[in-house]
Amino acid sequence: MAWNTLMVTSMAEAIRELLTRLDDSPRNIAAFAFSSFVVFSLTFFRFRVGDRAYHSRRKVHAHTSSAGNSGGVLRITGEGLSGDLLVMVFQALVFILLANWIGRPVKFVYLYAFLLLVNSIWLWLNLRQEVVHEVRRTGDLVEKRIACLEVHRASRCWIANNLVAFCILGVLCFSDRILGPEVVTWASIGVCFINCVLDLLMTRHCLFVGARALLSHGAAWHG
Repeated sequence: MAWNTLMVTSMAEAIRELLTRLDDSPRNIAAFAFSSFVVFSLTFFRFRVGDRAYHSRRKVHAHTSSAGNSGGVLRITGEGLSGDLLVMVFQALVFILLANWIGRPVKFVYLYAFLLLVNSIWLWLNLRQEVVHEVRRTGDLVEKRIACLEVHRASRCWIANNLVAFCILGVLCFSDRILGPEVVTWASIGVCFINCVLDLLMTRHCLFVGARALLSHGAAWHG
């Protein structure tokens, strides 16, 4: 699907940009490029796997609702799933732009903060519409629903973690004259890195669900 293709393209662009910056840039820019590439790679992993797990959960919800199962969830229509895919494609386009700004400190941090904000708004809007209930069934349905609940809880962690990082980055961006541009740049990259690490630690079980889904369906997933 388009989302998967765009995400893979963004990683290829990031690698290309990193090699270019390491080859012909001053030492400080090369150091920033390498640090931002690490942040980009972690962000790429958590968004690609997390979005895959999240969309899989939404598909299970829609299937459960359409089948008329009680104790399920608030119905998610085909339009809702299509809206999710549009947001995921938009985020993938942001990733491509982010990959091309690996060696540009200010633009990279600004766009990273924008990505966190967009993702948080999307998750928050979806959480407002969903009601998840525990189910008491056996077999494959229970396993799928446990995965759904795990991603639902992870969504709250994603929102909180992303919004905190967004606010801190906003404060740092307005502290340029006080702290100096170099300090703000490295502090911002540090915040981005911590945001990634916290995300991976707090939602590792959910990300495992997404990774398993990617491996089982392969790169040719068509949503």
